[in-house]
Amino acid sequence: MHMELPNDTVVTDLIDERHHWKEDIICQHFSKEASERILQTPLPRIPQQDILIWKFDKHGSYSVKSGYQLALKQKFSDNPGCSDTTRTHWEVVWAKEIPEKVKVFMWRAAKNLLPTATNLWKRKMIMDPICKRCSCRSEDVFHALLECRVARKLWKVTEFYEEVKQIPHQDMLSLLQEMASKRTKKDVELIIAVCWAIWYSRNCFIFYGKEENPLISVA
Repeated sequence: MHMELPNDTVVTDLIDERHHWKEDIICQHFSKEASERILQTPLPRIPQQDILIWKFDKHGSYSVKSGYQLALKQKFSDNPGCSDTTRTHWEVVWAKEIPEKVKVFMWRAAKNLLPTATNLWKRKMIMDPICKRCSCRSEDVFHALLECRVARKLWKVTEFYEEVKQIPHQDMLSLLQEMASKRTKKDVELIIAVCWAIWYSRNCFIFYGKEENPLISVA
């Protein structure tokens, strides 16, 4: 059983006057594994005061941006115990050089968490699941982003239109993985950006009755 150190203990309390680790105290208060790791940590040649380090930033400094990114990863990442294969699957969303809000949007789309008409209807929040933009069929994520005739207007001015027309109905994660296997990273980033612009335009119509030009949004 290890004795507890006082709550106000700092690193300098574990270093002697010769500027070496106090091995006996460390071994007395920490587990064998922790003690070995501490004792293997090199000390600076010149004694320095303790400083606070934010380990989630390469410079060791906390910023609102780094804190926000950490919060997003903790909130929206998959189970920490998931397999490497599962983590690799989600890299198609998280590893892209696009704004964080767009990554979060696509993660929600891939998880079927967007408030589409179908999802709201299943929760008994609206009367029917029909797409309010085209009135042709139920609005799920795939329909809203790729199948709706209003969404197709934007896809038509991209290089992906012919490919999009032939994509069978599927979940967005599978679709992105398929695209990533055939397209460049920049192409996939643009596809995600187009999806975000379509959803933004859709929301402007649903909530404000405005026909927002998605081309302006994606630009």
